[in-house]
Amino acid sequence: MLAFIGCCGPKLSTPVAAIDLYRSRLFLSHRALAEHYGAEIWILSSQYGLIKGSTIIAPYNRTLQFMSAAELRVWNFTILQSVNRIIPGTRIMTLAGGRYLGWQKQATHLEYFNPFGRALRLGPRVQWIKRQLGDAAPCGGLTKRRAQ
Repeated sequence: MLAFIGCCGPKLSTPVAAIDLYRSRLFLSHRALAEHYGAEIWILSSQYGLIKGSTIIAPYNRTLQFMSAAELRVWNFTILQSVNRIIPGTRIMTLAGGRYLGWQKQATHLEYFNPFGRALRLGPRVQWIKRQLGDAAPCGGLTKRRAQ
């Protein structure tokens, strides 16, 4: 099984493996869930496209949110080209927002699933993952810490 995680939020300031670059609570939650299921993690990067989590990449400031419709079509086409090289029937856990999944309807040779069972906003998504993983969550950034 593969997990496609959308890039998001703050990043480290030096080149590292893609899986270690992103530091947001949402990304860390998605990573923890994918690791819990034993999935091979791939990143849907607005800058680099679909890349293995182990790929060393430099930090960047590009986001799908500010892409024009034409730029987003090109990005989705690039992702689709990468996805089309994946073995038919492979299960893909999608852990990304809708803008990251525009290519999905055309890649019908794979089996996709959303572990949440429905669309969840970011906060509820992080809390759902925390409930599923409990104390087994491998990252410490899953809960907000109260000021003392």
